Amino acid sequence: MTWHEIARKDVADSIRSNTFVLLAVGFLLVTFTLSSMQQIFGDPTFEEGVGAAFGTMSLLIPIVAVLLSYPAIVGERESGSIHVLLSLPVSRAELLLGKTVGRTLALFVPVFIGYMLVIPFLYVIYGSFALSEYGQFLVGNLTNGILYTVIGVSVSAALATSRRVLAVLTGLFLTVYFALYVIGDVLYWAIHGEVSETSPAWIGFIENLAPHEAIGIIMDVLWTRELSTGEPLLLQEWVSVIVFALWFIVPVAIGYLRFRSSDVI
Repeated sequence: MTWHEIARKDVADSIRSNTFVLLAVGFLLVTFTLSSMQQIFGDPTFEEGVGAAFGTMSLLIPIVAVLLSYPAIVGERESGSIHVLLSLPVSRAELLLGKTVGRTLALFVPVFIGYMLVIPFLYVIYGSFALSEYGQFLVGNLTNGILYTVIGVSVSAALATSRRVLAVLTGLFLTVYFALYVIGDVLYWAIHGEVSETSPAWIGFIENLAPHEAIGIIMDVLWTRELSTGEPLLLQEWVSVIVFALWFIVPVAIGYLRFRSSDVI
């Protein structure tokens, strides 16, 4: 058995369980609903309305990614089926790679389809369609989802029980979406005894450690092809590229090393 056969099995299981259809229809309906609601509170442009909808989706997609990915390895471990998998001619690295690719495709394909199917409805709502802006929103959200899928599978490989996996992923989610936005201000107050009226660069750097912030900065550069060379060093785009890369590399490395050395048989 090879890694792509493991990935194919994961995708096939997702199709049989109707996860593909539910995700595609779900993201179509949610995107359409959120975009339509913008019209209730004003007369936004396509970019404003859809941007607000995708902003909300940038919070929802990681949750879905985590729910899809967290049982990838630990679920096999708890059910005992990992004994069968590892008795086949497949290494632990191949198993981890196959599970990561399979869960990524199980998220990426239906979400992409849902976002494509909603385009005609968005055109009806706004009377126009901005392809470039929609592409930027789409790529950013899908990249965020892929990242959290990789993280979810990696944590699943690193820990022995579903409870621990969910606890770590929940803590990580709360940290990057909430804690990182207040840590800087708390540290500034602890050092200076007052709240900063103008945030120094290091506070912005802490906030940009969140993967979705790094992705947003990278997407802006790719679409506008402009670099903010006048920004402080910590806020320049190349720092966000490093942050984004580390969010991929570090969880995978830790997950693989712990999975490779764990006693599961």
